[in-house]
Amino acid sequence: MNLESAMRSLLLCLLFCAPLACQPSLYDASKGEPGARHPSISGDGQTVVFSLWGDLWRWEGATGRCIQLTRHFAHDTLPEISPDGRQVAFSSDREGSLDVHLIDIDGGEPRRLTWHSGADLVCGWSEDGQWIYFTSQRGDRNALWRIASGGGTEELVLDDDVKGADANVRQGHVVYASGSVTPFRRGYRGSANEDIYLLRAGHEVPDQLTEFDGNDRGVLLLAGGDILFTREVERRFNFYLLRGLKERPRQLTDFDDIGAEEPGLSCDGQWLVYQRRHYLYRVKVAALVAGEPGELVKLDIRQDTLQPQIEQRTFTEGVSDPHLSDNGKVLVFVLRGAIWVCAPDGGEARQVTEPGLGDARPRVSPDGRTIAFQSTRSGNSDLWLMDVDGRNLRQFTTDAANDFFHNWSPDGQSLVFCSERSGNRDIWLQELGQTQARQLTQDPSADDDPSFSPDGKLIAYDSHARGNADIWVMNADGTSRRFVLGGTDTEQSPLFSRDGRMLYFERYVAGRQRTSLYAATLDGANEMLLAADAASASLTPDGETVLFAGQKNGRQVILAVPAPITILGAREVPVMARASVDLAAERVALFNEAWDKLNT
Repeated sequence: MNLESAMRSLLLCLLFCAPLACQPSLYDASKGEPGARHPSISGDGQTVVFSLWGDLWRWEGATGRCIQLTRHFAHDTLPEISPDGRQVAFSSDREGSLDVHLIDIDGGEPRRLTWHSGADLVCGWSEDGQWIYFTSQRGDRNALWRIASGGGTEELVLDDDVKGADANVRQGHVVYASGSVTPFRRGYRGSANEDIYLLRAGHEVPDQLTEFDGNDRGVLLLAGGDILFTREVERRFNFYLLRGLKERPRQLTDFDDIGAEEPGLSCDGQWLVYQRRHYLYRVKVAALVAGEPGELVKLDIRQDTLQPQIEQRTFTEGVSDPHLSDNGKVLVFVLRGAIWVCAPDGGEARQVTEPGLGDARPRVSPDGRTIAFQSTRSGNSDLWLMDVDGRNLRQFTTDAANDFFHNWSPDGQSLVFCSERSGNRDIWLQELGQTQARQLTQDPSADDDPSFSPDGKLIAYDSHARGNADIWVMNADGTSRRFVLGGTDTEQSPLFSRDGRMLYFERYVAGRQRTSLYAATLDGANEMLLAADAASASLTPDGETVLFAGQKNGRQVILAVPAPITILGAREVPVMARASVDLAAERVALFNEAWDKLNT
């Protein structure tokens, strides 16, 4: 199940920026300040530059001091120290989108080098310090580019789809990771897996170096030509070494937690720095190859204490998970981690839950009286119920395993949902007033996103039974499972039309980082695009209008279109959500939500 693009971007941003020191269950104060990201290390191993709270910092090994290099409300990230140790290239969105910037190692005024409307992600320097490498999607692919450190015109280096900023260049050779797995999703195996590729100097076609049934990432080209990377096995990333194109990678570390992430290599290839459970570690490459994991980089961060930041704001965008009740009287959605309720045509919205509790996916009962939602407020993901005014909150499922991706039965007497209580993601059904659920699917692959047909006789869902997520239909008792449509892309979240003759569903195309909304006949023979950049569809009572979360003029809003046509001419359903926002508390709460999602 792919997260909607807005939620994915929000979580990613907050994971970069959130202050982590206030998470006592995850952090050890004796290790220093946690939360540093994307470290870069100097050739002598004595200087580490990293991103923390959206700014760049420099750690000095000789003194243990941490010096803040940038102080800006924008997001500064992906620092890379130059070969001579005098400058730092980094990406910043201080002008709107992430562009390449350059700053002295001692700080000062950054100099902007690129002006592209998309994201330019810094990934390293040339050995002579003349070029800065970065990835950028200036076409269909997130390709590798370079720009002179003194400024000038960007040059295309590699026209292939690089995963994020995961590329490394040495002596004209390029190693990179390619794949389309959501960066923080663990345990995925399928066609979107990340693999390692090598484009040798003077060659035009890259060689695929790994075909592992899992994710290979964080690839670095060592000075002697060996390739260092991280591989995910059992949801843990460990370092591996590849000495030749035909050799088997050799495992170097045996971390028993989430493992190593975001490794950075000094320009001379002698030192390595990486992030592990929110702390930084450094190690000589030779020592790592010999099996030594390295030593902690203890960050001593000293700042003035910020006063509480509370503002009154009105939000008209940034919504996700909209749902219209079957009677057409109640519209619910999620905004900034809380559930909101408003009239079906939009307008002033009421907040009915507090942010920071992991509340998501609100679904209104057919009679418009009850909201079912998933939440991690009990420790793991469970289903909860409340009245539409937020009162009478009660827990619906209490299993120790995760329950999510639910929908109401047409009579409003039960919920169908996905659960991991069998050790696998399967479809379950539980009636209101009951404490026991009934398992409907028992396939070894993952089954998700069930929803009833209007007459209650069928359940549509997505299943990985054929490898990728495809659309399937079964009888309401779990019998007579049959494939409807699917292919190499991810098809998910099916929804029946009001007459039961059509299915709406989301399609996620690998590499595009977005979902689109489609409509198809029940036999899967014919389909059409309904809306691009769209998710979370629901229908008006007459079935003639589809509501969904989508993009309009760069804003994430609720849209409505006649069914079924393209998104052209879509009518925005305006909402206004007024709230007092405690910015510091919100960052902590949203990090907790992100952490829960990454580990479920």
